[in-house]
Amino acid sequence: MSENRVPVKTGTILVVDDSAATRRLIQETLQLAGFDVVLAVDGRNALQTLEAHPEIGLMIADVFMPIMNGLTLVSLVRDSNKTIPIIAISSMSNPDLKQRMLDMGVTSWVSKPLHPVKLLEIVKESMKNG
Repeated sequence: MSENRVPVKTGTILVVDDSAATRRLIQETLQLAGFDVVLAVDGRNALQTLEAHPEIGLMIADVFMPIMNGLTLVSLVRDSNKTIPIIAISSMSNPDLKQRMLDMGVTSWVSKPLHPVKLLEIVKESMKNG
């Protein structure tokens, strides 16, 4: 007898990236692990989404996006919410940028290309320590 396995709900995560392919990869990875996922295409859209969805418990944000980049987004989010875990993602492997984001209050940094298993480990760790 086959048992239907329903993922246990583990929280709501906001994914912010201007790349539809990246948003889809992260969304599928998180949903398979039982997370609810809300999507935003840039920093401005992310701020509106955070305001509309107070249940969001973690944000994953690309650093380089049009309209409003991840640096500005993190700064604005930290002005109003000091505790939400934020994971920055970027295709640039720049130690100075990574340190700057960590200094701004980012919980963790993930380099692209994204590896689903590693991303999930970082998400779970960030939620536990956030």
